[in-house]
Amino acid sequence: MKNRKLFRCLWFACLGLMLLMVTAQCDNEDTDDEANSDTDVDSDSDADTDLSCQTDAQCTPGEQWCVQGQCVPCDNSGTVCDLACEKDWEFYRRNECLACACAPLNDCVSDEDCQADETCYAGRFCWDWCPEGDPSCCYGNICRASGCSWQPPMGCWRLGCPQGQQCTDEECVASDCTCWESDWLCTDDCGGGSCV
Repeated sequence: MKNRKLFRCLWFACLGLMLLMVTAQCDNEDTDDEANSDTDVDSDSDADTDLSCQTDAQCTPGEQWCVQGQCVPCDNSGTVCDLACEKDWEFYRRNECLACACAPLNDCVSDEDCQADETCYAGRFCWDWCPEGDPSCCYGNICRASGCSWQPPMGCWRLGCPQGQQCTDEECVASDCTCWESDWLCTDDCGGGSCV
């Protein structure tokens, strides 16, 4: 009789130990599943927040623009800022953002905006991702007769300056140029402005 009771006690003890082991194993699997689930969420989150870009068109219009390969918040304060632009420059629009900064006016953004025998030559105020000579991502673009090399040697008050530079009257630079038989012919004045 005592042996039977002892056997029952041992049997229940073994059964209890097995139940504890199974419960612990289940808990570990749940923890692993949660960890994997968190990793999946993080991966999805990383995919959703991928802000890499090659042009402004890959960023949210009216909220971002592309700078150094990343979509960053744009300057959209042009409607409220207190800034006077010089030399007929105006606040510029970029990816539907109106910046509190000035840029020269555009005659064109493509050859289609010019006369039949003219080319749209890109200005110098361009975005960092802009291909050289592409007027679609620049300000200061001009329509001139076709056949000349980019870029006209006229001053920055008309063509603008690369970002980070300013247009000044420190040097004598022509204010206008015309393309004539594949050469630029420029005015002999010094009012064009130079970038510093």
